[in-house]
Amino acid sequence: MTASVYAKPQPELRNLFDRAGDPRKVLCAPIDYAKRKHIVLFCNGVGDILKQAFSVDNSPTGLTDLLAQLNATCRHHHLERTSAFFGGEDVPAWAENFIAALRVKGFPVARVNAWEAKKQRENFQASSDTLDLLGIAQCLLKQRGKFNPPVADAYRHLRDLCRERHGFVTAATALTNRLHNYGDRLFPQFLNPNKSGIPPFTPACWWLLQDRFSAPQVAQRRTASLIKGLQRQGLPDAPTAAATLQALAREVLPPCPQYVATWQQLVKALADEGQSLQQIIAGLDHQIAPLLAKTPGAVLTSIAGIGVTLAAGIAGELGPPDQLPNLDLLCSYAGIVPATKQSGGPDQAPVVLGVRHRCNHHLKNYLVQAANKMGQMGPPELQQRYRDVQARNSHADFVVAKDLLGLGKSLMQRQTLYLPPDLYAPESCASARAAYYLDLWPKLLIKWQPKAPLAQVFAADTPLGKWRAMVQDIYSISLPLPQRSRSAKA
Repeated sequence: MTASVYAKPQPELRNLFDRAGDPRKVLCAPIDYAKRKHIVLFCNGVGDILKQAFSVDNSPTGLTDLLAQLNATCRHHHLERTSAFFGGEDVPAWAENFIAALRVKGFPVARVNAWEAKKQRENFQASSDTLDLLGIAQCLLKQRGKFNPPVADAYRHLRDLCRERHGFVTAATALTNRLHNYGDRLFPQFLNPNKSGIPPFTPACWWLLQDRFSAPQVAQRRTASLIKGLQRQGLPDAPTAAATLQALAREVLPPCPQYVATWQQLVKALADEGQSLQQIIAGLDHQIAPLLAKTPGAVLTSIAGIGVTLAAGIAGELGPPDQLPNLDLLCSYAGIVPATKQSGGPDQAPVVLGVRHRCNHHLKNYLVQAANKMGQMGPPELQQRYRDVQARNSHADFVVAKDLLGLGKSLMQRQTLYLPPDLYAPESCASARAAYYLDLWPKLLIKWQPKAPLAQVFAADTPLGKWRAMVQDIYSISLPLPQRSRSAKA
């Protein structure tokens, strides 16, 4: 393709202009999305306005009216419908169905960045639907719009599920902080498992929080009934835990009697909500894992320190590996590299600025979490890399996140599992690689088993299933799946 002065030119948009033969034969329809009525403008490829801004309802009737207006404009100006395209800023939730219907009708719909569109406005002192529309139109005609291909179903589902899971986890964290506030008043040290013997925010903990929760009342409970209750909640060694709990209840300072009833009511409400959030998060986990197993993102779990949740978040935000740009653009998109500014001629060195706020914050969060895990429990070479960066007072999370992004992109595109660098060397022997895979296999099972049926994760048509079959065939080793017990089958 011929080099272009436009940044990241979109082949589909260039092909549309090429097919028309003349920019005046192209119909560009910028849209300013709104909940009730969208504002639309028709212009040609050189910016001549063919129809002034008009509104259409965000409804089937509005869609029909828009297409009728487009057909009339095409006939009046002797344009082909195949040379028409739409475009707007990031599609909000309320406009997604409208845009999807346009795509079903065969019209390409471009997306422009809202910040870029604002820069194209002719008036920075005022803002109106018409000014916003003109900014969008100029972005589209300058080839700044992106015809992003529809995201594959699995990746779109992964992205939505992981983002919602993050929201529920944030809510659960805030709730447990509030529970600590009241729990420490009613029963000091109860939420410290080393003191109480009760793991916090487990079924046994929720059960105690919901029924007559205070240090004096727990101390007065019949030990036998307390043991039975803890056993029903699945707590191992319930007698020892009950004895430890009641001993602590007798030692700590009691709460102020006049506030106990109010605090107990609040704790019970928070405990009910906390259990519900835990169930929602667990349910999302059981939806996320099977989806991840069908995508190349599943191979990320072969890296020590990256589990199903982190792998799913990264894969969902990146999308299909075969559509990923180069690593520099990916790092900029993820917000893990600083911006640079160069001026004053080619002899002047660029100035390194801070990390920009404009990025995919979800992807940035997942990558920084994963990089931090690499420093704690990742492969030895990545742990050493993390420590080396820390030693020179650099931002280790960002540096290792960039390394991890390049590594993850390579693994997903080749659909292969992580292998230490020394096992890639020509002098490494097959027996060493076989031993590594045998050691990796139980760790993979531990990551996946609580989240999804292993038979689905390692099915013949999944990336991990294909890898397992290949490794067993090449190295003549056995990577068995655990057999389900008869009780589980029943």
